[in-house]
Amino acid sequence: MSEVVVQGSAEVVDEILRTLDRELPDIAAQIREEIARGRMVKGSKLPESIRQDRQDALTAQRLGRIGKDELAEVPYTDDESLAILCDTLLTLAHSLTANRRALLGLLVDHGIHSGHVTFAQPDETQTAEPSSLQIEGEAGRAEVMFRRVRSLIEPAREEVGSWH
Repeated sequence: MSEVVVQGSAEVVDEILRTLDRELPDIAAQIREEIARGRMVKGSKLPESIRQDRQDALTAQRLGRIGKDELAEVPYTDDESLAILCDTLLTLAHSLTANRRALLGLLVDHGIHSGHVTFAQPDETQTAEPSSLQIEGEAGRAEVMFRRVRSLIEPAREEVGSWH
């Protein structure tokens, strides 16, 4: 993670999540959960201010000291949240593209000339209508979408770094 603090990271995260709420609410919810969860940090690696606050709370409750190997949950910084969001969206876009390419390759490998694929439940208890897609067109659209996501996210990733 970069040590540079980017001004406005929290606002950028909020704006992107509001857009995702409209377009991909399940994805937005998963990202919010990940960001809210924070990260686990060893007691010896806690920032001094957080360590002192936690130790004061333990002392007030007449509990022991924070052990160096104990784990504590620490909230993500705004920049870390933005990095997680960027990485998640880039990974999602890459996965969509790779999945469609793999499906297209599978069709070719098995000599299937139709690019139309229908997804349905394997049994007769299906309650929803089967979904289908024209895989060649979807693969092309996924490629375009991946390049667009990458170009939109790259400036933020340069500022805050990658989470991985």
